[in-house]
Amino acid sequence: MGQEGDWDSGGARCRAGDLPFQRPSCLNDYLFQNFIAVPAPTIRRDAFLQVGGLDSRLWHTADWDLYFKIGSVGNVYYHSCPLACYRIHKHSLGMQGSRNIEDFRRQHEIIIDRHAGKLSPSITNQTLRIAKASIDVNTALAAAVGGKLDQMAKAVSSVLALGPRAIRRYFLYSRIVERTFPRLRALVKGNL
Repeated sequence: MGQEGDWDSGGARCRAGDLPFQRPSCLNDYLFQNFIAVPAPTIRRDAFLQVGGLDSRLWHTADWDLYFKIGSVGNVYYHSCPLACYRIHKHSLGMQGSRNIEDFRRQHEIIIDRHAGKLSPSITNQTLRIAKASIDVNTALAAAVGGKLDQMAKAVSSVLALGPRAIRRYFLYSRIVERTFPRLRALVKGNL
């Protein structure tokens, strides 16, 4: 008998295929959403130590921060076949921590503030606008799981303000649809 909850395999999208991806192409899109499932990466110890490991002040986004730091010191390979998944349930760190919506938002903003300027001199204003809209969506969805719907209008407005091309890019690289369905299933089953 399995544990109660729904599963998300990550389902990352990266333009690189199974080759080392070129900075900034995939990292710029990675700024929209951490699409790497926590149990999925294999990281060289020397690279982990070189970048200072995980930032213990980041309870929700420490892995996202780490992957950006690792990506800045060497090649990153992306394997397109899902090899790991994680269980979505109400007792997970992400679900418990997202109860404090302002801190949850700040965790995401820290990543944008730390890494947007490092990615590419050609990083566009559009990329930053999409990343900020993604924060609005993630925050609104986290609040909605806690029964607070007051941030949904801002999230929808942020996405619509991007315009058609940027909305397409947001939906393609944020994986919002793929990430939302397992959480909705868990919510309907009463697991969130």
